[in-house]
Amino acid sequence: MTFVGKMLVIVQLLLSISFMALAGAVYSVQTNWKEEAESKQATITKLQSDLTAQNTGLQRQLDEATQTRDDAVARANASEGQNAQLRAELANQQQQNNQLSLELSSLSGLSQAKSDEAAFRDEEAQRERTASATLRTQVNDLNEELRNRDDQIFALNLELEDLKERFTGLLADNGDLKKILRLNDLPTDPTLFTSLEEPPPPIDGLVVATSTDRTNRTEAVEISVGSDDGVRKNHVLDAYSAEANGGKTRYLGKIRITHVTPDRAVGYVIESVKNGIIQRGDNVTTRL
Repeated sequence: MTFVGKMLVIVQLLLSISFMALAGAVYSVQTNWKEEAESKQATITKLQSDLTAQNTGLQRQLDEATQTRDDAVARANASEGQNAQLRAELANQQQQNNQLSLELSSLSGLSQAKSDEAAFRDEEAQRERTASATLRTQVNDLNEELRNRDDQIFALNLELEDLKERFTGLLADNGDLKKILRLNDLPTDPTLFTSLEEPPPPIDGLVVATSTDRTNRTEAVEISVGSDDGVRKNHVLDAYSAEANGGKTRYLGKIRITHVTPDRAVGYVIESVKNGIIQRGDNVTTRL
């Protein structure tokens, strides 16, 4: 056998093996497809059965939904009627509310007016109470003043009665004095005695301060006694110095009082002796 013949045999053998493998594969595929087709058919049958059942259930649910829709439509129609009635009632209520709002507004205005009037009345009453309290205070003050005036009038009446009694006594004393003056051949006209000065009472005091003139002589003197001691303006007092331990006294001069206070007096020197200088610590008296 030639080489070509051998190659052909080998090729034929390989092709036979290939055809056998291909036939086995086709058979295998055909077998698997048939089984799968039967399986798919069974699945389709089952799905058709399930679809029929579902269609039946859906139809029943559709019938129920339709009935429910019809019932809902009926209820909606009934509700629409009720809504229309309610809308009518609402409109009526709204109208009543508007009327009530108007009445309320009117009443609010009236209430505000009453409130303002009450506030004004309250303020007026407060002013009246304040004025009344002021008047009561004034009345109390006037009553107190009236009582004080009554007390003053009573005291003045008592004083007047006392003055009347003193006046009566003075009239009697005046009559007695005039009688005594006539018995002693003395004038009874009081104007003849007005120019006479009353002599100063017994007074003793000390010089507490002095002032001098240009010649260094004492010009004014302040003394330690005043009106409480009987010193009066124009009284004349004598000044003197007294030595310590009961020694001699020395007359220094006279002073005339020009200014008087309750416990002090000031006078000017109207007479001084030669070499007599009135100094602080010297004595003044009306007894000389």
